[in-house]
Amino acid sequence: MKVSPRFQQARNTIEFFGLQNNEVILRLFKTFARNQRNTTAYHTLMRAIHNHPYVMNKQISQSPFATPPPPTTQQGKMRIGLDEHNRPYHLEIKNFTKHLLITGTTGFGKTSFFQNTMTFLHKMGTKFLAIDIKKDTRELLHRIPMLILRFKENTNFKLNPLQRLPGVSQIEQDDLFIRLLAETTFLAEGSTSLLLDSLCELRNKKGAITVFDLYQSIEEKGKKFRTLRQLGWRDSCLRSLKTLVLSFGPMLDCAEGLPIHRIIQEHNVVAELDSAGSYKSFFGTLLPAYYLKWKISNNIKSPFHANFCDEGNMLLSKTIEFHSVTKKLSILTLIELGREFQESWFISSQEPKKLSESVKCNTATKILLPLEDGPSRNYMSDTVGMTQTQTIHTTLFVTGQSVVKQEGQKPHKITLDPPPENAGLTEFSDQEAEQESQPIINQYPTKMKKQTITIEEFKPAQKCPRCGTGELIIKEGKFGKFIACNQYPNCKHTEQLKNEQPQELTQQQKELLWHIKLHPELSKTQHYKSLNLSAGKADNLMKKMRHLVREITIPTQQRGRQPILLALTKQACQQLGVEQPRTRGAEIEHDFHVARYVAQLKKAGHKAEPNFKLKDKEADIGIMLPNGEIIAVEISTTTTPEWEMQQAIKNIKAGFDKTIIINTNPDKSQEFNIKAQFQLSPEQESKITISQLIPDITELIRKEQET
Repeated sequence: MKVSPRFQQARNTIEFFGLQNNEVILRLFKTFARNQRNTTAYHTLMRAIHNHPYVMNKQISQSPFATPPPPTTQQGKMRIGLDEHNRPYHLEIKNFTKHLLITGTTGFGKTSFFQNTMTFLHKMGTKFLAIDIKKDTRELLHRIPMLILRFKENTNFKLNPLQRLPGVSQIEQDDLFIRLLAETTFLAEGSTSLLLDSLCELRNKKGAITVFDLYQSIEEKGKKFRTLRQLGWRDSCLRSLKTLVLSFGPMLDCAEGLPIHRIIQEHNVVAELDSAGSYKSFFGTLLPAYYLKWKISNNIKSPFHANFCDEGNMLLSKTIEFHSVTKKLSILTLIELGREFQESWFISSQEPKKLSESVKCNTATKILLPLEDGPSRNYMSDTVGMTQTQTIHTTLFVTGQSVVKQEGQKPHKITLDPPPENAGLTEFSDQEAEQESQPIINQYPTKMKKQTITIEEFKPAQKCPRCGTGELIIKEGKFGKFIACNQYPNCKHTEQLKNEQPQELTQQQKELLWHIKLHPELSKTQHYKSLNLSAGKADNLMKKMRHLVREITIPTQQRGRQPILLALTKQACQQLGVEQPRTRGAEIEHDFHVARYVAQLKKAGHKAEPNFKLKDKEADIGIMLPNGEIIAVEISTTTTPEWEMQQAIKNIKAGFDKTIIINTNPDKSQEFNIKAQFQLSPEQESKITISQLIPDITELIRKEQET
């Protein structure tokens, strides 16, 4: 039988700790062995091994990692956590210019480490640039003043990549822009020479240059091309520039926009690229590359400046390096030169094996958090210089535990500090983040330029992809507007119309939406009966409201068809003028369950509140019983059992009398049982109830009152 690397890792770990005869471990191992691709079974097994009392005692008493030297002075150092003897562990600030690499799976502490480092650098008076694709950095907006630049279709700022950098030669800046565009958008080989020739011709003419001018210049020049090679270069350049203009036209439509070198030098800048699409890598490298080029060309060696890259594979991957003309990333060349100019880089990655080899060679400090990917874990173990015993120990690390390897030292096991106090408690919306940054943006006036070509001209009539002769036009049917071929009925090609303005809701549609909003606990058929809708009429109504209503199937212990409940989408809330739900599907489902259970409890006569807070600990639902007891309810949709157990224990410590955990994912039932067996004390076990399937919550409360 062919075994997977995970199977070998699990078997070696069990043999290393001598747990071959443990019934629980053996049963979990057999379950995983039957289907080695089952990720849930693997994680359940590894967590059970880690939580075994013998393993935990052995980890404490027989650690394979070297003991770090005792701290002498804190001057010139930054604390990052505690060693195995609960002593503070520090990093040398002077080594920051030699860069730092932190690797680990999502949820194990990379973001917390970045937030702690940013807070420390802000207290030092150091400015930083953060490349963020998950909008995590804005959680520090209440304590660190930041300029947040959201790269999306309609931005609140202007930026011209072809705007001249002071002190940088014309040809060097143009060459850097072209190389960044070629590396991140995978231009055809030879296209860079066409871009450079067009830029040189435009520079000889007086006036500012924009991406619109560059597109028009290449289009005019391409009309004279005859060979297939030249036509391929032209099409590659036009395709890349056209997509850039269509996606970010309003931002690029200026002669002079934000001066990149000044805003990065004077402010803490956060570039949020979650909405940048295929141009995440381009804008993620453009800002630091231009700033580093300006600093190097003007020989500016102070002050110290930090750069944070939230996901290194987005900017520094082997794939991008392979498509580079010189087979070496332009940004990496600038990072290497930046050491002399007091530039430091903090790079994180979930898949370090896919990073460029230059990143491994140019980072003096490496922090290894738990990695689920076996090849990446072994790759980082070899890079850090860990033994096989140490590597096995890393598979049992929990959130915050890491291996730190500093230059000239052995690997040390360190528990990283938690995130800054109140980080993540205040959520800033996109609109609030832009409002906070607007006063800073207003300090830098922009100059507009009348374009010879507009954004609308980039959107010509498209040919029908099916027949190739007809053109796509907008038609209107009984379900709304759609795109169709003008050669109908000879060609019956149709497409959905995107970015359509919402249509006026009928009175019947409004009644159904408001009924769903006010009664989230009712099933789909119950909504129809309450509004006296027949099955045929209800189905026709729902077909027209597919974009307004989301169906959620509720698993129960009964056989047959499961009840289907309804929730409003973001678009429906906008049309009704009510509070919008969160955008991620799992968060919508979580909020839906909270609203449904609160409605159930109030209908049964209980006093219940959503997001109930007691001594700074917030539970999903708080229930006040007549005898004075307060019960907390935590609903788990996508969160891990370990997280939910920690929240339940915190609820008990905060003063809740009991906690009910409702697990909506049946696949995690076994993991919840094992976590409760090993993590909860007898006293906590009596106060914490785990429900494996979605129950009638009033029945659960009745049982709790009886016990």
